[in-house]
This record gives sequence, structure tokens and C-alpha cells, in this order.
Amino acid sequence: MVAAGLASPALAQSAPLQPSGEWQVERDAESCRLFRAFGTGSQLVTLYFNAYGPDNSYRVTLAGAGVPRNLGKTLIAQVGFGAGAQPEEVIAIAARAGNDGLLSFHLTGNSPAFRFYRTWNLSYDVDAYDGEIIWPDDLSALTLQTGEMGQVALALGDMAAPLNALETCQAELAATWGWDEERLGVVADPAVLNDHTAVVQGMSMPPAVVINRSSMIVQLRVDVDAEGRGTECVVQSPPLEPRAQRELCGPFTGGTRFTPARDIAGNAVPGLFRLHYSYFIFD
Repeated sequence: MVAAGLASPALAQSAPLQPSGEWQVERDAESCRLFRAFGTGSQLVTLYFNAYGPDNSYRVTLAGAGVPRNLGKTLIAQVGFGAGAQPEEVIAIAARAGNDGLLSFHLTGNSPAFRFYRTWNLSYDVDAYDGEIIWPDDLSALTLQTGEMGQVALALGDMAAPLNALETCQAELAATWGWDEERLGVVADPAVLNDHTAVVQGMSMPPAVVINRSSMIVQLRVDVDAEGRGTECVVQSPPLEPRAQRELCGPFTGGTRFTPARDIAGNAVPGLFRLHYSYFIFD
């Protein structure tokens, strides 16, 4: 069992932490990040919305010195979006970057409806959703709490412009992979993974993750040709050694694994397949 790293009691507060910087968007080869700092001193935290392509799916991460720092530990968090919102239970993963703790969970959906996304590692149910979060027009706060961290509230403000900037970044990101808006626009029905249970079960987790009983969230993308073959697979997150990336991608390439994408006339066309897979270990 991984030893617990408790959050600093100084982080917990009743009044929402106010922004201490502007919303910013950054892009690397495989992701876009929308982020903003809140609070000051011992209460300084940064909130990230990480996106891995144009699918309205986000990994939300709270980072700060007072955030739990358990390496790869699965936690149950209570999360609420909007002033006075009823918290929803979501599975989160705690990690560490330098002296900061990181607490991450996944959201998927289209504004204004967001859902918490839960994938159980034992059932390999990649279509399971728990709860629904309505993203209000006047989003004034996010609240987050775990058994190791008292409630943290952030005054987010109007998110329309920041989320639009993130959406633009995602489109630009996909274009760098050869999937610009024109090419994506040809696809009326996306490529579908056949027998996803067997494929996901065939994903080989890195030995260090298995030995240390760590949890992790995997993001990958696959180019699928018009015959339903995965021609290129890229592990977008987490950063892994090349061998570990090949082993994770193996089940998605080599042979017909997909029902190909279709255009509006029903013809098979190349498509871009995206997968988020949460590997949870409960100790």
C-alpha cells in the first residue's frame, strides 16, 4: 500500500480562492492545457484543463503544495461545479511534481453538460458514466474535497472565452497530426473499436505501475484506415519509455480492430480514434 501524503490544513478554506493570474492556454505535441493560478502563499494552487484532441474530453488537475502527494494513489473525491452545486463523487488519482501534489480526474461531454467519467479497471467498462454535471452560464466556483484534503473552492468566473480558446487549441493540435477541420469534417460516423473488452484487456501496463500498484490515466490516439486497420498509435499521456508505449499500443494495430469511419454517403473513410482509459488500483 502506498503511504498517504496528507494535504496541508492551510489549503482548506471556506471562501473561494480568487484568481491570482489570467487564464492561459499552452500546447505541446499531444495536448492543450488551459490553466490559471488561484490564491497566494500557502494557499496557492493551479487548476488545469488538459485536452488531448477535439473530443470534448478533459483531464482536470489541481496542483499545489497542499494537494495530496500520494504517488499513483486512487482517491474518492467530491467535486462540484457552480455556486451551491451538490458535490458529485468521482474517482481521482493523486501524484506528485516536485513539492506540489497533483489531484486529477476526468470529465467528458459537451458544454453545457459535463459528466464525470469513471472506468473500472476490473470490468474494463469503457462506456461507464457516473453522474452529470451541468456547466452553468455563470460558473462562479469549483469545489473539490477528499478524505485527505479539506474542501477547496475556486472562483472560476465566466468560462466561455477560456473554453473557446481551449477548443481552438484542440483543432490546431489535431491539424498537426494531419487531421485538420476539413479532413475531420468528412467523417460522419467515427471509427469504432471492435470487441473493446478484449482489446483493453490486452493492454500491457508498465511493470513499474503493476509492481507499485499505481493508478494512471492513459490517453492514446490511433489512425484508422478505410479497412478498419489501426495504422499508427500514439500514447499521448502519461510519458512512457518507447517499449512501454509499444506494448500499450500493440492491441490497436496489426489487423482489423475497428469498424471504419463513414462519410455522409456511408462510404468507409480513414478516421481518428481516441481512447481514454483509467487504470485504477484500490488498496
